[in-house]
Amino acid sequence: MSQDTNNNSREISVFDTFSTALEVKALDIDNSWIEEIREWSDTFDMLGYETPNDKEVSRIQKLEVLEIIEVEVTGLDEQEYRRIYRINYSSNELTYLTGHVEINFHGINSSDLTNNMDHLTNLTKLFINRYELRELPQSLGQLSNLTGLFIDKSKLRYLPDSIGQLSNLTKLVISHCELRDLPDSVGQLSNLTELFISHCDIKELPNSIGQLVNLVELDLIHCELKELPDSIDQLASLAKLFISECKIEYLPDSIGQLSNLTELDLIHCKLRQLPDSIGQLTNLNKLYINHCELTELPDSIGRLTNLTELFISHCPLQQLSTNIGQLSNLNKLDIIHCQLQELPDSIGQLTSLAELNLIHCELQDLPGSMGQLTSLAVLNLIHCELNSLPDSIGQLTNLTVLNLTGCKIKELPDSIGQLNNLNKLYISHCDLKNLPDSVGQLTNMTELFISHCDLKDLPDSIGQLTKLTQLDLIHCNLNSLPDSILQLTNLDCINLKGNPLNSLSPNILDYLHSIETVYGLEL
Repeated sequence: MSQDTNNNSREISVFDTFSTALEVKALDIDNSWIEEIREWSDTFDMLGYETPNDKEVSRIQKLEVLEIIEVEVTGLDEQEYRRIYRINYSSNELTYLTGHVEINFHGINSSDLTNNMDHLTNLTKLFINRYELRELPQSLGQLSNLTGLFIDKSKLRYLPDSIGQLSNLTKLVISHCELRDLPDSVGQLSNLTELFISHCDIKELPNSIGQLVNLVELDLIHCELKELPDSIDQLASLAKLFISECKIEYLPDSIGQLSNLTELDLIHCKLRQLPDSIGQLTNLNKLYINHCELTELPDSIGRLTNLTELFISHCPLQQLSTNIGQLSNLNKLDIIHCQLQELPDSIGQLTSLAELNLIHCELQDLPGSMGQLTSLAVLNLIHCELNSLPDSIGQLTNLTVLNLTGCKIKELPDSIGQLNNLNKLYISHCDLKNLPDSVGQLTNMTELFISHCDLKDLPDSIGQLTKLTQLDLIHCNLNSLPDSILQLTNLDCINLKGNPLNSLSPNILDYLHSIETVYGLEL
């Protein structure tokens, strides 16, 4: 259990004869407490398993945070054993702990403990971890001050109907349990803002979930859910919907009514398409679709004018709607491991786009409208089928990073020299035979990485890259380096691995000696 350093908290632990441990943390105490702890521990050392007296019980009553842990005493190492004091403990003593605001039941398999929880009237947070029982007592509903309920790694199958009485509950987390459904009464949790259900056996959500009008975040992870209830449209405050590792094949049309939704995550689902109503999510700014069966985006996607990030990965997506150009606030677009063969001309209308990542797609060319992406700073074209770049790429005057890895590009357009803000250029495993002379105009370049290309030689203009600090020329079949490279006075690292370099001049060799770090050449 964490220690609150702001309150100068101290922790002690006590075990009963049934190997049930109580880890107790006292808050807002003075320095005399440590002396009392020492005296208390000395008492226990002398009395063995004696039940604490009234004075000791009163001390427990003043504590605010309690953790009940069922463990095997014999499994403790020496260091752990030294900080544990053994006393008899009766579950009825929970009735004395009315001042506690936080309790953690860990590994409990006795109903005696939980059946007395209705006395914990000041409890605000309840953690149940590795709970062996199938259900919680109805008395749970009497914890009227509870704001957080956290259940993890338990055999719990059912929640009591009385859970609906927890009118102050704001956060409900259920993870790695055998929970099969939620009671209808969950809809009565009018102040709930966060609902997190992960790794449970839940197959459907009750329609009453739509009554959670203050719910801000709903996370459904690794459940047996096949669909969402239509009542989801009533979640007027919902800002984030996260669905992962579920069996959902479609989203209800009513999802378009979630007017305050800002983030939608659909990960590892069986989703084949998005409803047209998704275009009604006018406040959505992040849409993530990963490992789904999506083949296309609806035309209504263009109405998401507040969208700033669109991420689509590992889907059989073959094309983008031409309406994608209407996403006037889109800042980042990722299309990764899809079957996308072309980009629509309308992509050039994304004048706010700062980062474009096209990775492991089937793109063979880029539209000339790419040059209109005047805000683009990062362009990653990795493992695509591209044969060339359009001349219009030179219009990307704000581009700082260009990555061409695993493409089929045979040459770079002369217009690349117009990228006067480019500082990092990566070219790897391409069919590139030479660099254009215009590359020397990239005077703000600091890193140039070229790997596994059959260049054979470099243009003299490379000497104009006077801000270059790192130059990687790996497996490029180079026999020599141009004398102009001597002008690269800021270069502090050069990698020449995998090149013959059998015709280096004495001046070049002397220059390489002066560089701080050289790879691939014995000097």
